Amino acid sequence: IAFWELRYISENRADRRVGIFTDVDRKPQPTIWQQIVVESLRCVNEVEIKLSELQSPSAPAAAPTPSTPSSSSVASPPHIPMGKTENIFVQTSSRSPVRDLMAMVQSTDGGSSPAAALRQRLPLPESLSASTSQISVVDSMKNTIIPLLSSPYGKPFRQTVQRVTSGAIPNPRIPKDAITALGNMVIASLAEDEYGNVQRDVRAILESFCATLDTLKRYVANPPLHWTDTEAREAPHLVYLEEPTMLIQQLEKTLREITLAFEPFMDELGIPASLR
Repeated sequence: IAFWELRYISENRADRRVGIFTDVDRKPQPTIWQQIVVESLRCVNEVEIKLSELQSPSAPAAAPTPSTPSSSSVASPPHIPMGKTENIFVQTSSRSPVRDLMAMVQSTDGGSSPAAALRQRLPLPESLSASTSQISVVDSMKNTIIPLLSSPYGKPFRQTVQRVTSGAIPNPRIPKDAITALGNMVIASLAEDEYGNVQRDVRAILESFCATLDTLKRYVANPPLHWTDTEAREAPHLVYLEEPTMLIQQLEKTLREITLAFEPFMDELGIPASLR
């Protein structure tokens, strides 16, 4: 069932809720309640993962460091049969890089000194700062483009944090319905779950909700601002992110309702104080 339908059942259909709670004869298949918990938390956790990726872009993987085996573990190289013996000191090619370099150094031609000729063949020190020069060029281009981006004509070209966030959470109603439905089902289970199946998952649900709430709050407090998002960079305290704010409000409401409903049973369920 869709999350909006599950939310409707959790709010208005006690008979359907009881049917979900008493569905216990599906082994080895998961029960309806177990499927609801898994899919709801997966939907909520996807939001957390996407926002975490936006705040911490994946760094390029480091090259693996080759391990140096100990001398005792190094096997002897296999015997390589020797072919026809050749004089390795005979030049097989008329030219080679080493020969050219030696000829240049040993040259006594009156044009330039051997050291000067060698310097001409070696990379110049300035070439080592090419990356620094490229960075300077990029910074210069940014300084030229920013005034245009700040004007009304530059609005379509800004990579705003609102646009990026909407791309990560394209339909916030779906995770909101999942949070609402799961919270309502947990609270209703106190009176309707005669087998006590739901109480086994209360801690995992609270942990998942709290982790997602923390991620959302960190994202809103310190959103990833692109250099083209001139308005947000000039006034970051005025940035309003609709989708995360909506989910923060729903998570806080649901967590408050669950903790109040289960307050007498928190110790019995082994729920730590950090989740209360």
